[in-house]
Amino acid sequence: MRRRPSIPDSTHALISLDVAGLCLALSDWSAEFRILVTQELPMSMTTNVAVEAKVKLAKMCLGLIRDIAARGACAEDPWHVGYALEEISQVLLERTGTQQRHFEPVPAGQIAGLEALYEELDIVDKCSQDLAVSEQGGSNGFTA
Repeated sequence: MRRRPSIPDSTHALISLDVAGLCLALSDWSAEFRILVTQELPMSMTTNVAVEAKVKLAKMCLGLIRDIAARGACAEDPWHVGYALEEISQVLLERTGTQQRHFEPVPAGQIAGLEALYEELDIVDKCSQDLAVSEQGGSNGFTA
């Protein structure tokens, strides 16, 4: 019988304390899951299960971004607003392999380039809305 990977209790504490720590915890969980999948499933099933696991993990990441962003958007304290936006930005930048810190948590009133960021995010928002509408119609929004 296969054992399901689980996130240890110590990781749950990390999640509530540190966004970067959370990403590391998810990465560790993903690695554990990948090892279990490749050791226990035939190769033909491994690919499908691995893809499904990545999609699930990607959705979990988006859920965390949503939750962090919602807390920042509802915050009264400019530091909390700035923390949410700058830390999300830094974590996403680090996915490119850059380990240098480019985004420091500052009060929202001190964040440079917010107008340009808003314009880019507005474009992404509209595109994701279009994809959601096309998905409801049975298409994935992409053409061959």
